[in-house]
Amino acid sequence: MKKKLFPMLLLPLLLAAEDFEAYPDAAALRRVWLEFDAGNPAPESVGFGTLNGKAMQVTAARDYSLLYREMENPLGAKAAGIRLAVKGDASNPADAVLTVAVRAGKGGADLGRMVIPLRSGEARTVTVPVAGLGKLDKFAVLLMFNKIGGSLTAAVDDIAVVAAEQLVVDGFAQAADSAALRQAWPGFDAGNPGPEQMELVTVGGRPAMRCVTGGRTYAVVKHAVENPAPGRASGLLIRLAGAPGNAKSGVIVFGARRDEGQPNFAEVQIVPAEKAGEYVLNSPEFAKLDRFLIVISFHKTAGQFDVTVEEVAVQCLR
Repeated sequence: MKKKLFPMLLLPLLLAAEDFEAYPDAAALRRVWLEFDAGNPAPESVGFGTLNGKAMQVTAARDYSLLYREMENPLGAKAAGIRLAVKGDASNPADAVLTVAVRAGKGGADLGRMVIPLRSGEARTVTVPVAGLGKLDKFAVLLMFNKIGGSLTAAVDDIAVVAAEQLVVDGFAQAADSAALRQAWPGFDAGNPGPEQMELVTVGGRPAMRCVTGGRTYAVVKHAVENPAPGRASGLLIRLAGAPGNAKSGVIVFGARRDEGQPNFAEVQIVPAEKAGEYVLNSPEFAKLDRFLIVISFHKTAGQFDVTVEEVAVQCLR
C-alpha cells in the first residue's frame, strides 16, 4: 500500500509552477491534468516528451480535446499573467492550434486567453496576460487542442505565474504646471470638454492630476501615449483616489483606443471611492500598437466628482 501511495506524496494538488519533472509516470500526470468533462474529452495520448527538460506531450486524433488543472498564485497582487513553453510539429494539420485559457475556476469565464499555432516544431515561449490574476490565490489553466483532420502532436513545459513591470506614461512629472498638464490631458473635443478644474498636485511626494467636474454631468480627457514596450505591453494601470462627498450617481470610464475616431478596445467602469484604488485594463491590443490614446470620462447626474489620478502606467509582463 505504501508503495502505491508514494508517488502521490510527491505531487501537491496545487503547484506554483509546473515543469513536469516530479511526475514518476503518465498515470501520476493524469491524476493532476484532468479531462474537463465527457463532452470535452482529453487527448488520446498524454505522456512525456522533451522541451526544456521533461515536458508534457500530447497526441490527439480527435479534432477537439482539452486538459485542465488548478495552480497556485505565488506572487499575490503582483501576478499579471502566465508564461509557458510550447512546441508543435511540422507534420501537424495546417490549422492545428493550442488555445490556453486561464479562469478563476474550471467553469468560470476566461480571464486570459491566447491561441498558439502548432504547425511548427520550433519551441516558443509565450506569455498570456490574465485580468485580475493578482486577486486570486489559485486558478485553473485550460489547454485546448484544435484541428480538422489528421493527428496533432504538441509539447508543453514550464508553466509559471509572472509579474508585471510598470512603465509610467501619465506625463505628470513632465508637466511644469497646471497649464502644461491641461495641454497634455486636454478635453476630448469641443463638444466633449474636460472637467471644470484640472490641476497639478502632489501626492506622497509625487506629481498627480486632480480633476473636479463641477456642474458638468459629463466630462472627458484624453492623453496620447507612445507605447514604451511594443510587443511586450499587456495592460494599462490607473491608480486614483476620490474625495469625500463624491457623487454616487455615476461612474468614471477608464479606456484605451487606437485613435480618436475609434471606440475603446479596453475599458473599465470605476465608481469613485474616497480611498485610493488600482484598476487594470488587459488586452492583447497593447502589444500590437506603437501608440494609443487614453480616455478618461466622468459620467454623473448630480453632485460632482473630485478625483486625483495618481499614476497611469503601461504594464509589461516580465
